[in-house]
Amino acid sequence: MKTLDQIEPRIGISAAPYVITNSGSYYLTTNLYVSLGNAIVISTNDVSLNLNGYTISSDESPPTGYGIMINSGLRNITIENGVIKGFVTNDGHGNFDGVGFRMGIGRIYPVYNVYVKNVTVVGCAASGIYLGENEPTVIENCVVESVGAYGLAAGIVKNSLAYDCKYGAVLGGDDLQLLGFFI
Repeated sequence: MKTLDQIEPRIGISAAPYVITNSGSYYLTTNLYVSLGNAIVISTNDVSLNLNGYTISSDESPPTGYGIMINSGLRNITIENGVIKGFVTNDGHGNFDGVGFRMGIGRIYPVYNVYVKNVTVVGCAASGIYLGENEPTVIENCVVESVGAYGLAAGIVKNSLAYDCKYGAVLGGDDLQLLGFFI
């Protein structure tokens, strides 16, 4: 009989910053914190990243890093089940300031077949989850709160919530599909 590791080998992530350079399944084993830059960078195709209910946070000042960055040209990426937290807030007049991440989950243009589900992003200086408005990407069952640009940007946004976003809750191209979306 095969073990679970033989059927689906997974790699645990217990510290940040962390760069994913090999295809496969990854999961967080604890909360992650960075004081500078990106927490996780995905640099290869065919990656599944399960945040496992944990939180990725930063108190970088000024915010320049990403909670999770997806490098250019990548495809077949899934990110799910966790929280990305910064401490950027809205002063009530549309000015966002504070420490943390520049972006919760973002990409370097373009990416393909990226799926983000069950992720909450709070308090980023720019966008919450930005996968590109004209790219084959999906955001599902996500929440974004208090970000200094767009809340969500993807080809399809399903059953998600975005609020207190400076430039708008959703950015999408001509073929944007909003399904069960709440602002």
